[in-house]
Amino acid sequence: MSTGFVAMVNVPGYLPENEPAVFDTAIDAWQWLREELERDAEMERPGRDYNAARRELDKQIDLASVAPAIDDITGAVYTTNDTDAYDLGLAYSVMWTNEAELWAEEGGDSD
Repeated sequence: MSTGFVAMVNVPGYLPENEPAVFDTAIDAWQWLREELERDAEMERPGRDYNAARRELDKQIDLASVAPAIDDITGAVYTTNDTDAYDLGLAYSVMWTNEAELWAEEGGDSD
């Protein structure tokens, strides 16, 4: 089994609509999520704050470039919506796995 990083976007509390993407490095996974966030922001859901998520994703990208431990470069960044209590926002997550080959075989995107 090979190690790698799995990136996904989902509504908190729900399974992702698409298969997670698999990457060799955390920085690649976080950069992919940054691109996904920009695509989501273009859809412009009223009240959803993408700016805070952009800043947090940029911090994660910077951290991934120098992080000494796996725990420092995995995690999640969330969008929020102050005007719509029913909008749960989105979670942009990176996880480390020692079964990267399995994730990729099951249909996840790969870098």
